[in-house]
Amino acid sequence: MDHLHLRNSRRMNTSDDSTTSEAYTARLTALSSRFISRLVGGQPYRWKIRRLATGRVLEVGCGIGRNLNFLDSCAVGVDHNSASVAICTQRGFTAFTADNFLSAASSTNGTFDTLLFSHVLEHLTLAEALAILETYLQYLSPQGRLIIICPQQRGFASDSTHITYFDLDALQQLTTTVKCEKISSQSFPFPAFVGRWFTYNEWIHVSKPPTN
Repeated sequence: MDHLHLRNSRRMNTSDDSTTSEAYTARLTALSSRFISRLVGGQPYRWKIRRLATGRVLEVGCGIGRNLNFLDSCAVGVDHNSASVAICTQRGFTAFTADNFLSAASSTNGTFDTLLFSHVLEHLTLAEALAILETYLQYLSPQGRLIIICPQQRGFASDSTHITYFDLDALQQLTTTVKCEKISSQSFPFPAFVGRWFTYNEWIHVSKPPTN
């Protein structure tokens, strides 16, 4: 995997900067209340995620429930931040800490139609990204879809907890490594050059799980 087109930029995270901290949850909550976040958090993002993430959805790294809100009752969220999971459950969503989900789901392999990683992998090293994909792919049905959404250049630079920049080539190589087959990939909602200055432009990569 040394040939992956990635930019690794490990930052020294303090406890307040870690994605596991209560401070990070508070930051997500504050950002979600900003006008620009409410504006871009609606259409076309709501329409897009509902169109892609069909059936029973498992979202890994659900945060405080932005996508769970878009997907209503058909989604289950998992996050390693217990404060974020608490907010999700307070909002009426089904969400678990990673440890609780993995314990409860040990006998339910292959029960989800969509496995969603939205703005998660950029917080990880390449090795961590591969490990988390391998951990959760077992819960995706053989006919299901793996959806990965990552920020483009401006979005990546906007968060000090971002570690690894994944573009579409990198996501293709990443999913190939875990033996998933590409279905589609795109820049959304605008062409890729817009991502140099627009924080909310995204890479979206969709693939299907191994057949054997």
